[in-house]
Amino acid sequence: MNMPKFLKWTSGILASLVILYAAIGFWVVPGAIRYAVSNYLSRYITEPVSLEGARFNPFTLKLELWNFRIGAVTENRNSQGFSYLSLQLAPSIWLGRLHFKELSVGRPY
Repeated sequence: MNMPKFLKWTSGILASLVILYAAIGFWVVPGAIRYAVSNYLSRYITEPVSLEGARFNPFTLKLELWNFRIGAVTENRNSQGFSYLSLQLAPSIWLGRLHFKELSVGRPY
């Protein structure tokens, strides 16, 4: 069966857009989050800030962060942070509102 040229062209563009959306979500967003934490957040907080890892799924809108820490551990004081954070946004984000479907924090310290 021969598909019309326009249908082939349109489906190719749509497939390319989905691949681009996935690539940005899976690779660019986590890198941007780690960059923002290490560079921008450190400007506003006088304590050292670190984030070991970040992952974002653009299809489920789920963000996961590992080992986020504010401040250095010394003899006199502890740092603040968490070992794991999972945040899932509700689909209403597309309607101009930000709602959390799920928020869980593992081992805050």
